Amino acid sequence: MLPTVFRHPLFVVFASIPLLALSLAGNATGACPSPTAAAVVEARYERGRAALEASRDGEHFRTDAYRDAMAHLAFAARNGHVAAQSLYGCTAFGVLFGNHGPVESERADYVDALGFLRSAARAGDRAALSCLPGISGPADAVGEPLSKLPDGWVSEAFRRGDELFASHADCR
Repeated sequence: MLPTVFRHPLFVVFASIPLLALSLAGNATGACPSPTAAAVVEARYERGRAALEASRDGEHFRTDAYRDAMAHLAFAARNGHVAAQSLYGCTAFGVLFGNHGPVESERADYVDALGFLRSAARAGDRAALSCLPGISGPADAVGEPLSKLPDGWVSEAFRRGDELFASHADCR
């Protein structure tokens, strides 16, 4: 059992302030927002890429293996790995859109996929740029298939992708 001081609600608030200040300071100085070592990020990308290939079953993916592969790619993508952003985004969008088209319950998945793809495209990744027409342009000027998404999804994804790209600009 923790001593009473550690269980007090104010301790939790005040104890977290230095951590918050450190995380904000990292972004304010232009440093990379991710404290994860580049070797770890690269290893997760490689593991995800290999697992994604291994999860293929013809034109489709085996569900459990696909989810595991995408989790590794998402980790690397969130940590600024451009190839992971591109592979995750293009693969996830293709699977989602190819299965049945957009449904509200998958909005977050679409936004994540397109946000990662947008960030990779902004970084000049050729695979991302060739995956979806309009991924690097303005959100209100996209063609199909992006124009088939419900209102707001593309602009939200592009905003997130632009933020991710900007937050890792000093890391490239």
